This record gives sequence, structure tokens and C-alpha cells, in this order.
Amino acid sequence: MAIQDLATAREECRTCLTKWQTEMEAIRTLIEEASSYSAEAFAQSINDRMPMLQRATRATLVRISIFIQVMDEIEPENAADPAKQ
Repeated sequence: MAIQDLATAREECRTCLTKWQTEMEAIRTLIEEASSYSAEAFAQSINDRMPMLQRATRATLVRISIFIQVMDEIEPENAADPAKQ
């Protein structure tokens, strides 16, 4: 059961990291194209992206924390069984 939990936790981390990277890339693109915006339009575009970036960041941090907890639970099991190391 722990191995399935580890696989699920890893996959959830990957999914959240992908979403976070997508949001970061959108902001990066806005910054690269900043000269094509008025100052007001640029600020509005960044402000519009911030809630999505904040959600993606929080979700990623939570999933990484869960992954660490799962790893901590599995490590004692692996220490007891040399075949799992």
C-alpha cells in the first residue's frame, strides 16, 4: 500500500509542478513582451495572473509536503527490509 501511496504522491507532485511551470511561463511571457503593453495594461495582465500563480504555488507546496510525509513513512519500512533498499 505504501508504494502505491508513494506513486500517487509523486504523480500529484508532477501534476502540480507542471501547473506551476505553466503559470510561471505565462508570467515570463508577459515580462518578455512588456514593451508591447502600456504600463497600466501590463500591471493588469500581471495582476490577473497572480491568483492562478498563487494557487499553483500553494498546491505544489502542499503536494511536496505530502510527498515528504509519505517518504518518511516508507523509510522505516525500507530500513527493516534490506531487500527494499
